[in-house]
Amino acid sequence: MKRNALFLKVAAVAVIVFLLMLALGQITSLASERQGRFREAVASVEQSQAGRQAVLGPVLITSCVEEWTSEVVDGKTRKTVAEKREFTLTSAPRQLTVKATAAMEPRYRGLFKVNTYASHAVLMGQWSSLAALSPQREHAGSKVACAAPTVTVAVSDARGIRQAQIKRRARAAHSPDFA
Repeated sequence: MKRNALFLKVAAVAVIVFLLMLALGQITSLASERQGRFREAVASVEQSQAGRQAVLGPVLITSCVEEWTSEVVDGKTRKTVAEKREFTLTSAPRQLTVKATAAMEPRYRGLFKVNTYASHAVLMGQWSSLAALSPQREHAGSKVACAAPTVTVAVSDARGIRQAQIKRRARAAHSPDFA
């Protein structure tokens, strides 16, 4: 009788251990599923947001056209031909100041909270003069016409730009500042 009682006790412990292992397996499966769903939520937020930003600029850019006439001799005839060349002038600031702050912004996907970051940056450029944007004539007697200069800033992912402003502050003649 003692043998049967010992066998029943060992069998009962084995059944309890088996049932606990089943429950632990279910919990592990649920935890793995939730971790997978969290990774999906993070990937979804990453796709909807801009990634790391690389900023190039600010740069002043102006497009110009030089027009001139030249004579072409074709056999016995002389023709006056109008020619032109188009080119672009660029000027980087002599001084650039960047003031930036970053703040955490939570995004929610279902049960999950994913932290993202937003930056507020102010770029202040100062050009010594617009002389760098003065075109050089390559042909004698030519006429050069240039468009007004524009401030250009390039970013690696435009989805990250929520708002952009350009303010011009002139300190002295021919030395504009942009912020």
